[in-house]
Amino acid sequence: MTGYYLRSRGSGRALKLVWVKYSKCKNIEPFKIDGFDLEPGELCILETSRGVELGKVLSRPFEMEVEGELCSVLRKAQAEDVEAYKKNIEDEKEAFGIAKRKIAEHGLPMKLVEVEYMLDRKKIFFYFISEDRVDFRLLVRDLASIFKTRIEMRQIGVRDEVRILGGLGMCGWPVCCANFLRKFESVSIRMAKEQNLVLNPSKISGVCGRLLCCLLYEYPVYKELWNGLPPVGTKVITPDGEKGEIVGINLLNRKLMVELDSGRFLNFSIEELEIKEKGGPPKDELVEEIQGDILPEEDR
Repeated sequence: MTGYYLRSRGSGRALKLVWVKYSKCKNIEPFKIDGFDLEPGELCILETSRGVELGKVLSRPFEMEVEGELCSVLRKAQAEDVEAYKKNIEDEKEAFGIAKRKIAEHGLPMKLVEVEYMLDRKKIFFYFISEDRVDFRLLVRDLASIFKTRIEMRQIGVRDEVRILGGLGMCGWPVCCANFLRKFESVSIRMAKEQNLVLNPSKISGVCGRLLCCLLYEYPVYKELWNGLPPVGTKVITPDGEKGEIVGINLLNRKLMVELDSGRFLNFSIEELEIKEKGGPPKDELVEEIQGDILPEEDR
């Protein structure tokens, strides 16, 4: 779908829209609707940049101004559309096996992930993973002679693979990318660090092996909570005049645990303490050190 921007009602012309989920890639986009209404859960026929597709409605119709171009809902899905979709699903399984054998015959360094027919069968998409660029021209020629339709090869990443195939996250729920996320956002190790999470790859990585998308959800709150707080290792003086060092931070209630020179441990708010000497490595250096230890280069 081409670029677009939605905004609340203003002086321009508003369009009637619905949110729709479609494709094996679990795309979620707004579509124009005209002349009929749809309810959440209903199936509909879409005209997308890829062709004619079957989609599932996620919202009731609403009106918003749109900058850019949006695709349209053509009509409600009929029984024959659903039957055609089911037949495509069955044929995709056969196509997957054929394509996998052809990939092996050509000795191509690629892993086939999924196959998807357009509803009108004018195109068939083959999604694959490869660490390198692949010259698949001969493969496309073979597949086109077998399936007698247009062949589209799409190289995807490991995050896209999980989005297509689905799975359960460590929380026990279906992975966010296959459930409700509209697009992948950039996630960094800094987000885990600033949320005081254990920097263990098995704890902060998702099914795809990349950093958890959910690290984004509460990060803005934690980032705001960090404002004005000194790092661990900072030398301080308490209201009673005792000297100590910050050894822990409870970020949610903004309390600092101080180890006094006398050996006692007490909690204070930042307002109660006098900063004597800030400690700890600069945050950027610490993050870089952690990144080098546990993250592949593409996730840094």
